[in-house]
Amino acid sequence: MKKPFYDKILSFQRKLILICICLLPITTKAPTIKTDDCLEFKTKQQEVLYYLAAYELDSLWIAVFVTESGWNHDSYIATNYNNIMGMSSHKRPTQSGSYKSYAIYKSVQLAIYDVYLWEQLNPRLDNESFFDYLKRRKYNPREEYYTYLKQINVHKYEQQRFTIYPSE
Repeated sequence: MKKPFYDKILSFQRKLILICICLLPITTKAPTIKTDDCLEFKTKQQEVLYYLAAYELDSLWIAVFVTESGWNHDSYIATNYNNIMGMSSHKRPTQSGSYKSYAIYKSVQLAIYDVYLWEQLNPRLDNESFFDYLKRRKYNPREEYYTYLKQINVHKYEQQRFTIYPSE
């Protein structure tokens, strides 16, 4: 049986929509965070805390930041490639390359925006703890990693979250 004319039009429109969706570029630019003044971060730590708050990410990501970047925030991956969270390289839209199995970012903001996208892609389940969420997402396969994360005093870092100074 022959399809009616309007079915052909609808079919064409559906195909056109699918083509448009597939051809739309994925943005590699983090959304602009509006501020009154240009901000000057005294330390990498303050910059990380600022963007974690701006993207409304869980404060326990601070523990991941400290674990991956080191207590002085001076690990090789963090300082040279802005990969402060130890995210692996899986053709992420925000990364600009890869080093070994780690993603390379142009800025700390893009690294944190990548964490935000990673969380949005597969959010936490109801009543799921942060650590169970990371395990489910296979963030790190070693159990000792999560034991270490739980020992970090996140509240010490949270107190410094809003001590960011406007540039002069």
